[in-house]
Amino acid sequence: MIKRPVFLLQAVLFFILLSPCKLFPANPLNAGLEGMKAITPDGLKEQLAVIASEKFEGRETSYPGQKLAAHYIASQFQQMGLLPAGDSGTFFQHFPLLHITVDRASRLAATVSGSSTAWTDFGEDYFPSASGRDTVISGEVEFVGYGINSKMLQFTEYDSSKDYRGKIVLVLRGTPDEGDTSSIFHDYPIAGTSGAKRVYAQRSGAAAVLVVEDTKGRTMEDAFKERMDDLTRGAITIPGRARNDIPLFSISRKLADELLTPSGKTIEELQREIDSTKKPDPFSLKDARVTIDLKMRCDSVTSENIVGILPGSDSVLKNEYVVFSAHYDHLGKNVATGEIYYGADDDGSGTCSVIEMAHAFASLAERPKRSLIFLTVSGEEKGLLGSLYYTDHPAIPLSQTVTDLNADMIGRFDPQHEKVNDTNYVYVIGSDKLSMQLDSISKVANEESENLHLDYTFDDESDPHQYYRRSDHYNFARKNVPIIFYFDGEHPDYHKPTDRIEKINFGVYTKRARLIFYTGWKIANAPNRPALDAEKSTSPFSPDR
Repeated sequence: MIKRPVFLLQAVLFFILLSPCKLFPANPLNAGLEGMKAITPDGLKEQLAVIASEKFEGRETSYPGQKLAAHYIASQFQQMGLLPAGDSGTFFQHFPLLHITVDRASRLAATVSGSSTAWTDFGEDYFPSASGRDTVISGEVEFVGYGINSKMLQFTEYDSSKDYRGKIVLVLRGTPDEGDTSSIFHDYPIAGTSGAKRVYAQRSGAAAVLVVEDTKGRTMEDAFKERMDDLTRGAITIPGRARNDIPLFSISRKLADELLTPSGKTIEELQREIDSTKKPDPFSLKDARVTIDLKMRCDSVTSENIVGILPGSDSVLKNEYVVFSAHYDHLGKNVATGEIYYGADDDGSGTCSVIEMAHAFASLAERPKRSLIFLTVSGEEKGLLGSLYYTDHPAIPLSQTVTDLNADMIGRFDPQHEKVNDTNYVYVIGSDKLSMQLDSISKVANEESENLHLDYTFDDESDPHQYYRRSDHYNFARKNVPIIFYFDGEHPDYHKPTDRIEKINFGVYTKRARLIFYTGWKIANAPNRPALDAEKSTSPFSPDR
């Protein structure tokens, strides 16, 4: 063995101390753990103070507040040096929408025992919900209690021996046993909404549904005031996307009792009977026929997704992409009361985490091997419209998209975890639905970083909330892109004006954002993309309510 001169050894050691990165590549584990520290409570709070501000008026899809939010997010991406991946060299991916509102010329008429009546007092006797098109329907009437027909709850009030095709069903608002914590509907209040009753009626083959609004102490005036905002703002959808919703009219108890005249019963008596016996009692309203004349207005509007790219460092793997997504739209401003739905948690928290994760990745000395897409979408509250448009018109082919990590509400606690003092958690949904390998990466990333309690409660396919279908990751999963959905659960301020920044817990919010960052870091630097499980390579859930 030939001995090297001492001075040569000293020179090599000196060179190593001065230039370690040139001789030894940075440890990806340490780089990722160090990089996530750039996501701080102060940084998230600074961003959220803007996104959930009064200036943006609740970020209603296609409204001025949403446009202002879009420009703000794009300006942040530009400052970070992300590459624009929207239209014409910008960060904006514009997409067309239809704004559908009810025309007050819509009418209801009825023939009961040979006598004809036309109801014309819009807002007092009746008011319709937005549907997809003008419709004129005439049909016989069937009473079906609360009108619930849920596969998930295995509960129906429809008579399986009857054919409801072409019929107009008359139903009570809400659910049986309201306020009863032991009721099967207590944890699934969506079953009592008008939207659910329309789905149930349509599932049963009915042509239209009439919901009796003024029951159990509520007046028709109360109902109309509650729905005035919905009537004014209407519905938003993508042109060409079929809206086959059957007509739904909210009607007064007075109108319902007129239809019931031949039966000798009243709505109050029927409701009291159902609530006391706990049994549905569907029946045909003999000699009653209703004609619906529904008129709609459709206006063309636009909205925007914001798309920025951070190119990867590996000459080959940079052609694969990890997506970090969140929706930045919310419910806007109540036109009837003037109240703003700030949406600090839903989904200001997810939006700001994407912005701060982009900042943290862009600040790294060495970029991840794979490229990263930072995507904030609009139209989520209208039916996942922005992510639907993006996955149909991706900035990068979905074949090159290895994962979508979606954050939708990650800044709060839900009552279930507060009750047991478990606040160091995050719900993880869908991580194993298409790729068990992705789920393994997720668990290891958590163990190496924030060590949160990963709660898989809502991963259960039989869970009635069906959250897997209810945020933007789902449109990626439909195209067989593995996903993880991060969620804090529903809290009392969900979809209310009280969802404000003061109620965000920035400690756990930061931990969740860091976990998403680090999980993305591991995926972006892994030798291979998360493999699709062959037997799971289709969209796993079918819609239900």
